[in-house]
Amino acid sequence: MMNFLSISPNIAYPHIYEVALENLAELAPYDSVEVHVVVYPYSREISAEKIEIHPFEEYIEDILDKQKSLYKQIDEGSNKRFGLALAVIVMVIMAFFKPEEFLAVQSIVSIFGAYIAGKELWADLEKYLTFFTQNSKIRFFTGYFSYQLERNTTFANYTQIAKKSRYEKDAIVPEKIDFIEQSNSKTIRMAILQADISKLGAAKTAHLFSIHIAPEVAPLFAEKGRLFGVKISLNTHKWLYKRSLELYQSQNNEEYGALNEASVWFAESVFQRLTFYVGKWKYYHQFAVLPKKRLFVAHRFPQT
Repeated sequence: MMNFLSISPNIAYPHIYEVALENLAELAPYDSVEVHVVVYPYSREISAEKIEIHPFEEYIEDILDKQKSLYKQIDEGSNKRFGLALAVIVMVIMAFFKPEEFLAVQSIVSIFGAYIAGKELWADLEKYLTFFTQNSKIRFFTGYFSYQLERNTTFANYTQIAKKSRYEKDAIVPEKIDFIEQSNSKTIRMAILQADISKLGAAKTAHLFSIHIAPEVAPLFAEKGRLFGVKISLNTHKWLYKRSLELYQSQNNEEYGALNEASVWFAESVFQRLTFYVGKWKYYHQFAVLPKKRLFVAHRFPQT
């Protein structure tokens, strides 16, 4: 197994760490790649506000402020489809049992009411399905990503050129992203299309994003330690489903390892899971712990 990710301190800016996708040629067989990275400092004096993920954090802040951004918010529309399906069912029942009243005002109101009720009901139904399937091999899940790239903009085209100059290497702009901030950690999720990797030609590596630690707490970040958690999904897309080889590894201070399905830590190992996705359902097919494997490399953060 190759190292697919690197986290390296920036020589010119010691509090900035660059994250890059590595060994791009090894990703050629897959239709898309998903990269999830969590940064968790062990010092209690470092809150999430002291950690910034660039450039995607600014894009999300722009979206939340209703400003133009490189990304747009994803509207899955599941509630609308469920409401529409419920309205169609009500319409069919009324047309079958009371065809003479089908076009009456009361019938139209009932059909519209079923649509509105279905939209509201879907949110509760999603919660119940997620809760009741959370410990089974077949699970219901909500989407991982909240934001999608707006490709047909001049802004996006110029951004790609600017990134290469800024980071002095080829860069990839993910197709989809999500960003999670908790009180003491930050997580970035991104989906990358094979078409965008192929555009880089013979390049072996591509910049993804930067982690900025506030300079005043950078020494604590190095001294007290931190956890980097990485998940990489290698995806093959079919007409009705997606096959995903999911790989997990963390660096706990200087020790690499992974938790298996029973949450037992295996040092110097990678946890592998083969998962199949159909719509909002996923099936965990196979699990394995791969010993003496390295999924990513995180170089030591220098003390300042």
